[in-house]
Amino acid sequence: MFKGVELTGFSISAAAQKTIFIEFLLYSVIIVGLGLYLKIVRNAKKGSKFADFLTGSGGLNSVEVALLTAMTLMGGGTMISAPGLTYRDGFIFTLVNFSYFISNWVGFTVYGKRMAIMGRRIHAQTCVQLVHYRYQSKVVAVIFAGGLAVAYTINCGGQLLNAAKLFSTILGADMFLVGLVMTGIVIFIYTISGGIKSLAKISVLQGLIMVIAVVSLVIAEYRGIVAEHGSIQASMEFIARSNEALLNARNYTPLYFLGMVLVSSWCNANSLAVLQSSFTFENTKTLRKSLMMSCGILMLVQLIMASSGPFVYTLNQNITNADYSTIYLTTHLLPPWLGGIVVAAVFAAIQSSIAAFLLTIAGTLVRDLYKDCINQKATDAQMSKLNYAFLTVAVVLAFLIATNQEALGQEILILANGIAVATQVIPLLLGTFWKKATAGGVVLASIAGLITYGLASFCGGSAWYQQYLFGAHPVIPTLIMTLIMTILGSLLTPGLRVPLGVYKVWFCKEYPEEYTTVYDSLSRK
Repeated sequence: MFKGVELTGFSISAAAQKTIFIEFLLYSVIIVGLGLYLKIVRNAKKGSKFADFLTGSGGLNSVEVALLTAMTLMGGGTMISAPGLTYRDGFIFTLVNFSYFISNWVGFTVYGKRMAIMGRRIHAQTCVQLVHYRYQSKVVAVIFAGGLAVAYTINCGGQLLNAAKLFSTILGADMFLVGLVMTGIVIFIYTISGGIKSLAKISVLQGLIMVIAVVSLVIAEYRGIVAEHGSIQASMEFIARSNEALLNARNYTPLYFLGMVLVSSWCNANSLAVLQSSFTFENTKTLRKSLMMSCGILMLVQLIMASSGPFVYTLNQNITNADYSTIYLTTHLLPPWLGGIVVAAVFAAIQSSIAAFLLTIAGTLVRDLYKDCINQKATDAQMSKLNYAFLTVAVVLAFLIATNQEALGQEILILANGIAVATQVIPLLLGTFWKKATAGGVVLASIAGLITYGLASFCGGSAWYQQYLFGAHPVIPTLIMTLIMTILGSLLTPGLRVPLGVYKVWFCKEYPEEYTTVYDSLSRK
């Protein structure tokens, strides 16, 4: 089973393979066991509701909220793709990736606080419920819920693919399907086990593993550089001589760089999976503590991992697949037992992101489409059964996406992010803060946004696109188009503006209480 692996530029020994596999297996058993234990504890409590599964009834503490949010934002991109892109493109991508903590800050302080206030006013448990209430339109609810489900399912497929590729890279090509199945099973079990409470508690454990892994990598990296070049300065001088492009900012055009920063920061702040954490805490004290902790963790991990690529280059210039840079650090500079912990941390990041997305997918489809738009008399028992069904379907679809071993995980994630940006970012922004936004504007913007993103992605490499649009990242014309269409569509449909009572609940401090009972029946069952 363990025969060693020869990769371009380095190799992995059979002994390292065996140790890494055993530690990953042990980690998986612990995670599954913890999830099942939390499920037993949760089921033992009387009066458990579907709302508990989605929000934990607002009872998460600051550490749980912080780690849940941070781990949701840190998937395979943080531990694998980010080091790979800096190995290929240089420190310019370090600046892009560092902006991830901004998305956390904006998500908590701008959107999150607003979502938390509105959620408590109308007794809502999801962001789509708030959007439905704000625009008073089932069509808008369907657009948001459908776009979210499609985008996040595709994202889960890309994340699963990255996990399986990592597994097969370290343990051998014949282990791809084994890694895919094991990762899928672990994620599915602890996602359904205890809902958001279970995920939050497991995220605390996974966050600890992540910090240990990152600290281990940076120490190993420093020791390797000193052994190879004598100092950090000498390693930078080596890069300047051998590959100066890694040190300058000319690998990206200004508009491409701006687009990537927007995706990493502001657009990520609109992620409904991240904003869902707004419903999991009870007071501003928890919010402030969670914000400080999650931003600190994100800044530490993102900066270290996204800076590692050029340093890996100083140690090995022969890695042809840039995504192998973290694998090289793990298997070449760390003892096997510590390398196993790092691999577990990578899987922890991927699993936490996928689990958060799965919870959002199933909760949104059940709570926001089935309950609000189809069967308003649905009971908690009915919704729980349907929730498990949607979770199963989402996992199966993500699994099928990931079975295409030839696909590039990063391209799948980019597609998913584009769908989310095209259908959600501007409508959520203007709906939250612009009083004249209407459902007509959202529908027009979503259609135009999807078309624009598709065309910009397809034509991005053409000469005319580079000349006339200055090589802009596809997200920039998409955001501009959705902004124009949301404003234009809203101004052309003034008859679709919400009733005065809804307007006051959303935008005013004083509001009529009779307009705050839309979701009250579910919350008090």
